Amino acid sequence: MSARHGTLAIATAAALAGCIPYPAATTAATLAPNEVTTSGIVGTVPVGFGWSQFDSSRAVARGLRPLVDWETRVGLDSRSDFGLRFTTWSGAVATYKRQFGPNAGRAGDDRWRFALMPGIGVVNMGDHAHFEGTAIVSSGWKGAKEFYGGLRVMQVVPLSRDAVRDRPTRGGFVGARLGDRLRNVGFELAVFHDPSALGLNPRDVIVVPSLSFTGMAR
Repeated sequence: MSARHGTLAIATAAALAGCIPYPAATTAATLAPNEVTTSGIVGTVPVGFGWSQFDSSRAVARGLRPLVDWETRVGLDSRSDFGLRFTTWSGAVATYKRQFGPNAGRAGDDRWRFALMPGIGVVNMGDHAHFEGTAIVSSGWKGAKEFYGGLRVMQVVPLSRDAVRDRPTRGGFVGARLGDRLRNVGFELAVFHDPSALGLNPRDVIVVPSLSFTGMAR
C-alpha cells in the first residue's frame, strides 16, 4: 500500500472512529407518560492518525476526536421510556429503558432508581449493526443535583462485505446532572475496554469524557 493510499485509509478510519454512542448520557429515572426531552451530547474519543516511526504500515494514535450526538426520549408509562439517538454524523440507535426494584414507577424525584436499557441501531454510515446493553443506578434529585453510574456493553456487527469486525466494547461510567429533572446539564466520565479493529487507539483502554444538555420538548 502506498503512503498516499495508506494515509487516506487512516484518515477515513479516523473520521469514522468513535461513531458508536459511548456516553450513556442518561440516569435510571424514566420520563412520565408523554413527556418528551431532547439532549445534545458532546465529548471526545481518542483516535489515531499517522505512522509509527518503527513500522510505516501501522497507524498510531495522536489525538482526540469530537463526539457529537443528539437524542430525544419520550415517556411510555410510569417506569419506562424510549430514546432515539443520532450518533456522530453516521447512524442512529434506539433504546428502551425500564426501571426495576422497589422504587420503580413510584412518584418522587429523591428516590434511588435502577434501570436496564437495551438498544439496537445502525452506525458507521450503515456498515455496522449496533447492539448495546446498559445497567444504570441513580440517586434521584436531591436539591438541584443528581448522581448516577453504571455498566455498558456495546457490539457492532458488519452489514457489508468490506466492514471490519470488532470485539465488544465494555466499560463503566459515572456522572452528575445539575438543574432539574427535565432541564439540566450533565457531566459524565466513562472508561471502556475497547480494542480497536483498525489499530487506531494507543491502547485497549480509553477514557471518554462528555457533557449533555437536556431540555423539555413538550
